[in-house]
Amino acid sequence: MAAVTPTKGSLARVRRSLSLAQLGYDLMDRKRNILIREMMQLIDSAKELQAEIGAQVNEQLALLHGEGHGGGGVDDIVGVQHIA
Repeated sequence: MAAVTPTKGSLARVRRSLSLAQLGYDLMDRKRNILIREMMQLIDSAKELQAEIGAQVNEQLALLHGEGHGGGGVDDIVGVQHIA
């Protein structure tokens, strides 16, 4: 750390510098919290989409496997492009 001359002017400069550093820290902390909240919302949305896609895939696979058992076959597969 650099040596500071023990004068009132130096003390005032150091205090201003400390105050600015604390304001910057607080601002970055708030920004970090906001970004974490947004990331958690995106994760929740991704989980919902993944569940929806999984359900659609399972439904379509069931239709495909039912093709030889009286199912309508490939013509009954609907909504695959909706997922994409």
